[in-house]
Amino acid sequence: MPGSTSANFHEGSRSEYLAQYAFASFGTAVPVPHQEDTGLDLYCTLTERIGQQIWPRAYFSVQVKSDTSSWRFSSPGSVRWLIENPLPVFLCVVNKQDASLQIFHTCPRFYAWSLPPLPNSLELNPGTRGEGECVQWKDGISFSLSAPILAFTITEIQNDAFKEQAKDVLKYWLDVEEQNLRRVKSGILGCSMPYKYKTNQKGDGGIVFHRTGYPSAEDTKRAISSVEVQLGWIAETLFLNGDIGGAVRAALLHRYWFKDDDDYRARALTRMNMALGDKLGKKNYVFQAIDELGASLDKALEKVGQG
Repeated sequence: MPGSTSANFHEGSRSEYLAQYAFASFGTAVPVPHQEDTGLDLYCTLTERIGQQIWPRAYFSVQVKSDTSSWRFSSPGSVRWLIENPLPVFLCVVNKQDASLQIFHTCPRFYAWSLPPLPNSLELNPGTRGEGECVQWKDGISFSLSAPILAFTITEIQNDAFKEQAKDVLKYWLDVEEQNLRRVKSGILGCSMPYKYKTNQKGDGGIVFHRTGYPSAEDTKRAISSVEVQLGWIAETLFLNGDIGGAVRAALLHRYWFKDDDDYRARALTRMNMALGDKLGKKNYVFQAIDELGASLDKALEKVGQG
């Protein structure tokens, strides 16, 4: 009603204020207006100071909670939203009584991604400070977030030495998130995270890679299409640097997968194939040399199949 506001709404806002203050220690932290909130409370950057300037080095998002209850996604649409969110996502639990924060990774979202079909619901459960472990299989719906990756008070984050340590830990987990996000974008059914870790420390004990799903033809096609530009660039670059063997192998694979694309003749590989044709005396058309090499490989593979 006019002249008042919801008590619970106000308490939640106080948690977000504390979280914003803390994450601003790592770079920038922009709150999402409540009327625009679709599930995440802060959009942040991790910055690096060079001289008198700070430069953004990574981008991420944060959901803020006032307690350690489960973070629930109760519909297929909300599950897909979490898993396919294009930014790293962290969960921050704020305790207003002692002005402390716990920050959790969200790697189970990628574990769920590696087990198609996506679940109809998902539940992420914050753990306790201490030693954390890799995602553990339970029922495909409820996952522990294990130990927080960071835990500190507002007073502690004002200490420069601790702040730099915390930034290093956050950067470590941002790299983990980015690797998994690339897999999601490429259609690769897998995820990775450290085998174990401790709160306020980087992961140790090696990296565990989960690949438990069975890709469909569409998944495979999506993964192949994601490397088209990189594969062409690699072939061209290797050729220019004198690695003819590596360049030809990359070009063969590029030609095999992307020969039927309407615009393949306009790619940088055209220049490489023209040069290769000149060296081998194959000048009837741009891709004659690589096509004849591919045909020779096909014949060799036929013999392998017959054997």
